[in-house]
Amino acid sequence: MDGRRFDFWRLYADSHVREIEVAKITPSMNPITGINMKRMLARIDIRNSALNFTVEEVYLANYNTIGYIAPAWDADGKLKDPAPDDPNLPADGGKKTEEGDAILYSVSGNTPYNGEIYTFEAPAAVDAGGVGQDGASSRKEAVCLIVKGKIGSGKSTFYRVDFTKTGKIGAEVEYLSLKRNYKYIVTVTEASGIGYESFREALASYTVMSNLKFRVIHYNREKVKDVVYNGQYMLGVGESEISVTQHQNNGYAINVFTDHPGGWKATVTEGNDWLGFSAGTATVSGVANEDTQLLLRIPYYHNGITGTTRMATVTLTAGRLTYDIKVTQGVIDRESSSLSMHTGMSWRMGFSSRSETLTAMIFLLRRRRYM
Repeated sequence: MDGRRFDFWRLYADSHVREIEVAKITPSMNPITGINMKRMLARIDIRNSALNFTVEEVYLANYNTIGYIAPAWDADGKLKDPAPDDPNLPADGGKKTEEGDAILYSVSGNTPYNGEIYTFEAPAAVDAGGVGQDGASSRKEAVCLIVKGKIGSGKSTFYRVDFTKTGKIGAEVEYLSLKRNYKYIVTVTEASGIGYESFREALASYTVMSNLKFRVIHYNREKVKDVVYNGQYMLGVGESEISVTQHQNNGYAINVFTDHPGGWKATVTEGNDWLGFSAGTATVSGVANEDTQLLLRIPYYHNGITGTTRMATVTLTAGRLTYDIKVTQGVIDRESSSLSMHTGMSWRMGFSSRSETLTAMIFLLRRRRYM
């Protein structure tokens, strides 16, 4: 374990580069809009809410080293739209399972530790029937983190952290897939005892109940952009501010996600004399741990003065978490409202067959964080 890590200023996949056709882009387009791109990696952040426990180092283990740049495509080599949510995995993901392959991240007690750990997609691990039958797709070689830490001023030991669903333990535990463009927030909640003396012992401890208690929050970053978090649960929305014109919209959709067991509830706390919900009710709600939507009913704004606006606030709650969405409706002139400024562009990548491996090297031209 020599401290190696992926350099995500540059992204690699495996051999065979094919031509990319991008239509309707001209030098006069500034800025270029209308192209959808989806991150090919999963991001992992670390939190620590455990009392008297310090996270010193984190290792990424059993990770894949090969992944498709594009989401899943069909038999004709065309990208599916919308892209499926399931991982798009090559036959051989180049999994690295040896102790010396683990990638070191020096946390040094600095939690939250954000935007440093990324990995390729991986399927959810399954129990192959016991220690003697564990194979490459089983719990033994599931992508995991090895956390090095200490309780108080005690000695440093190692703990294994798997990407599992909250709520079940032991043989009933369910594993999570690692998906492109998803964020996984691993929160250490309690250290009830010391870990293992060595990294190797911790890596082999997948069948043993860990002394390190943790929670894993995961969500699709394409659907959820803004998040509030209280150390235990999260509430996220696709939009925090909405600006619309005077025209009527009976189904303006906003993505909402929470992992709070009680789900979420929304109320129009300001401007309820004009803004409402598509269901026609005073409140609407959604369940936990599912991609849900909040649907707004926005009536026509009968005001002939260009530039006039009205505002409203939609308040979402999930347990003790609260998030306000600001809604502004403004009047624009008829000429502007009737003019469509849509620039149509398509970005397609061709493949002769699903078995053909896409490979490219993309150099990011701006020194900007990938996620």
